Amino acid sequence: MTGLQTFIGNYILKSKLRENRNVLRLLPINRVKSICVLVDLQGLVSHKELMEAEQTLKQYIPHVDIISYYNGKELPRDFTGMKYFFLDNRDITLIQIPKEKQISDFLEKKYDVVMLFNPGQKFPLNYLSAVLNSKLKIGMNSSFNNHGVDFQLLIKDERLNHFIDVTLNYLKQINQNQDL
Repeated sequence: MTGLQTFIGNYILKSKLRENRNVLRLLPINRVKSICVLVDLQGLVSHKELMEAEQTLKQYIPHVDIISYYNGKELPRDFTGMKYFFLDNRDITLIQIPKEKQISDFLEKKYDVVMLFNPGQKFPLNYLSAVLNSKLKIGMNSSFNNHGVDFQLLIKDERLNHFIDVTLNYLKQINQNQDL
């Protein structure tokens, strides 16, 4: 991204955040019915990580959406034919914002939790995290100021499955603390 693209993208992102009226709610895992996971594909070792992540989440959460972003023109062969929603550079505007027609279905949904797995700090994923309607938005720690998450988990092992395990553990802890 050039400096001008970054400036314009951040300006639009900040205006969207001002419009956003999300109220942070800490949800115990037994009350989470829907989740959207935003994934930077370049942070994955293989396509199997995506399938394992979905299986792990579905053990606790009935509705799981996964939106993945690949910073390139064509998806790697391992990921083609998978049932998940993928964005690549053809689906992104000049200022790095996903095209509305590509994400409109997701923008209409109300999620209990949005998880942002974005070790490469891809702007389109940060933007999606900011504009998706959710009660709770969780991201990974990073040097980048994540405007699109309510809080960040400190994770040293930047693997998707580890991030999901830590997040699920956090949601379970909320559940235990409410039982006290």
